[in-house]
Amino acid sequence: FKNCAVLGHLNANVTGSDNSDNICRNGGSVTTVNVFVANPLTGAAVGNHDKYTHYTNTAGIANGELAYKLNGNQGGVERFYQRIGTDPMPLPVMREGGLVYSVAANYRCDGMPLGDEVTYSNSATVSEFPDHQYSDGFCTVCDGLQPDFMTPVDGWFEIENGAQLAWWSNYATANADAKALLLANIDMRGYMAHYVAPGTPAKQYVGTFDGKGYIISYFNLDNDKAYQGLIGAIGGGAVVKDFVLDNTCSIKCMRFGGAIGGTNGNGDVYISGIGNEGTVTTIDENASGILGTDWYGGMTLHISDCYVTGAIKGARESATICSWSNASSTIENCWSTATLEGKYGAEDSFTRGSGVCVNCYEIEGVGTQNNKTGANRTNLVTAEEVQNGALCYKLASPAFGQTLGTDAHPVFGAPAVSYVGDAGYATMYDTTTGYVLNGDAKAYVATLQKTWLNTAEVANVPAGTPVILKGTYYNKLAQDLPAINIANDLKGTDAATEADGTMYILAKPEGEEIGFYKAEGTIPAGKAYYQSTAGVKAFYFSGDDATGIDSLTPALSEGEGAIYNLAGQRLGKMQKGINIVGGKKILK
Repeated sequence: FKNCAVLGHLNANVTGSDNSDNICRNGGSVTTVNVFVANPLTGAAVGNHDKYTHYTNTAGIANGELAYKLNGNQGGVERFYQRIGTDPMPLPVMREGGLVYSVAANYRCDGMPLGDEVTYSNSATVSEFPDHQYSDGFCTVCDGLQPDFMTPVDGWFEIENGAQLAWWSNYATANADAKALLLANIDMRGYMAHYVAPGTPAKQYVGTFDGKGYIISYFNLDNDKAYQGLIGAIGGGAVVKDFVLDNTCSIKCMRFGGAIGGTNGNGDVYISGIGNEGTVTTIDENASGILGTDWYGGMTLHISDCYVTGAIKGARESATICSWSNASSTIENCWSTATLEGKYGAEDSFTRGSGVCVNCYEIEGVGTQNNKTGANRTNLVTAEEVQNGALCYKLASPAFGQTLGTDAHPVFGAPAVSYVGDAGYATMYDTTTGYVLNGDAKAYVATLQKTWLNTAEVANVPAGTPVILKGTYYNKLAQDLPAINIANDLKGTDAATEADGTMYILAKPEGEEIGFYKAEGTIPAGKAYYQSTAGVKAFYFSGDDATGIDSLTPALSEGEGAIYNLAGQRLGKMQKGINIVGGKKILK
């Protein structure tokens, strides 16, 4: 609603009603620009719906002051009209002779009259205004936007500090396709007073905001508006990605709050790589960590690789990731450990609506969406799995990593997490790089001692060193390492290798000890083996070995080189088509 006026008096004196508003029912989801409400809404239904700022200066309504303000502090503007002395208040319809001008000795740079001796007239006057005083992109006198503060580079506004981000937010509000590219971490202290969430329901943001993985700190937005976040309301074609709001950030608003306030209209929007570690609070519905809501249910949401760890607090219909999505939407590789207030009933704590969740995880105890069945089901994880690397491994997304022992949860840009396997042990052979292991895993080399293999732990694994792994989750940190001066009788495969009857692979057949058993079929690339022409069934580990590798009891398959077809039948060697080798599908 723009340049409108409600001149009468509305009385919503209906007990228990909350469906009234001076401008429009459900006023929290509409945008008003330059709207004049002459009288407050009265009656039992006032509540949160009568949210407009009322101009209470009776004399200013009558003498032309309000009309001048509604015209942007400019004389002679054809927007609101008032025949001073005849019309009791401004009118948004033409009145002959109703153009309003100000008469003052001094003016502010935006045309605001200064001093007490200000009058308003229907006679044209010519006034000169002083120059704006700009600092960090805004006028220090009137808060006006400095036109030339930033210019795009190859179509992108490159943002390196809080002043630039605040300026861009105002520019993007007027220019809905403005593209932003972060070039550094952003500290918003001192700049939030100028920040405006770009995009409204009437004029959605449809550009691209690329955070390049940088962190935004102290983004503290607090107002009584709807569709609030780093980005406000987005529309078809919008792309918002790759940034983190850290735990110094908070968003407080009327409704529809999150890293992105919400969507309006139709089309596809793409949201990815966003982490929200701050808090989101709405005094009404639809608080969420990533996207407030797809309000009209017409958008196709593509939300991927996002997470929320802060607190989400809404009056109702809130969720940790997205508080409403439709059946055409997909939420993939997302997770949340956030606390939640204001969810809808007992369910829908992760996402509300019928959007399809793919490989998504939520910490135990927040909600019961996991009672749902079908494609929109999420998976539960424990606090231990969040910290020890299990969640990061399950996400199976290159976007997430986690430095085990340092990062409390998966983050962007950290090393990948690998898993030794359900059995707790495996072998590895890497010719591309040396590495050290970080996390709950150790590496061992092995040598033949009489009739058994004796293992020795190695802290650093040079490239081309075949090893045995023991443990659970670990980081494989690449390093250029010199060769180790430790005997090692293991060999490795840098390509899938057909067993020739002399190769033995790590296995623990049912009822047998762990050891290296004669391989059959194909040994996958990247595995270690022991080679011998002795023709024995297996080479076991020394029972006195201090590493205790042979004390592991989880059952391994019949060997790392065991090959099966899709029907579960064991094969002697790989066949054309899909084979299952070491639990992985391999196409030959």
